[in-house]
Amino acid sequence: MSVALASRGVSITRGGRAILDDITAAIPSGALTAIVGPNGSGKSTLLRVLAGLWRPSRGSVSLEGTPLERMARREIARRLAFLPQDTRCDFAFTVAELVAMGRHPHRGRFESEQDRDRRAIESAIVVCGLDHLRTRTVDRLSGGERRRVAIARCLAAEPHVVLLDEPTAHLDLEHALTVLELCRALAESGCAVVVATHDLSAISRAATRVIVLSEGRVVANGSPDEVLTAQVCRDVFAVEAEIVSTSSGQPAFVFTKHTEVPRGLASERLVP
Repeated sequence: MSVALASRGVSITRGGRAILDDITAAIPSGALTAIVGPNGSGKSTLLRVLAGLWRPSRGSVSLEGTPLERMARREIARRLAFLPQDTRCDFAFTVAELVAMGRHPHRGRFESEQDRDRRAIESAIVVCGLDHLRTRTVDRLSGGERRRVAIARCLAAEPHVVLLDEPTAHLDLEHALTVLELCRALAESGCAVVVATHDLSAISRAATRVIVLSEGRVVANGSPDEVLTAQVCRDVFAVEAEIVSTSSGQPAFVFTKHTEVPRGLASERLVP
């Protein structure tokens, strides 16, 4: 696999505190790479650095072999799409209108929509299963539907790399699985897809590679089988993990946290 996106010795310092420390990683094309780690480990920060939104204090990021600092923002946006956690839209755009906004990096400010733009928009709508919703306004969609619209907007730009920060957060099980299946399909189509997530069970079945962060450092990097072990769960997430095999042969995690009940809590009624 070719390397689509790479960081070399990336560090970020804010307010005298190191958020990322010496991150070196290669993101291959045609693969789904998961970034996992506890809260505060630097997952969202790393995505923003990889997207070129934050400049590292030290180190560099390259997109398809070219350092990001040498690229114009519009050129980066043509090749790389970033989906943050918060994708709220405060205006009643239709699904088709919002997806069409993904073509802005490919058009001048006053340039009209061309055939290629229309084909890209239509493809993104179909791939994300939004054809029946194209005329509906986004304020009338469910959380899972809005997330798919946001992904479709990213895809309309025809990016080579897609970065998604917690794409399944706050979604029910059905919609979360749908989004992960879409991410896997995008990777299989040739995109380099990177997902920051807390869902170890789901990502262990969907991801090609997993990068584990702890306190701003990479502590493990490899295939899900190599990386998502009981020892890593103990050391990084401070939980005991039993990894079991489902009827389909896929792994599933059962977590246990061994802590004492706070004094007095055990004797109190939690539900009136």
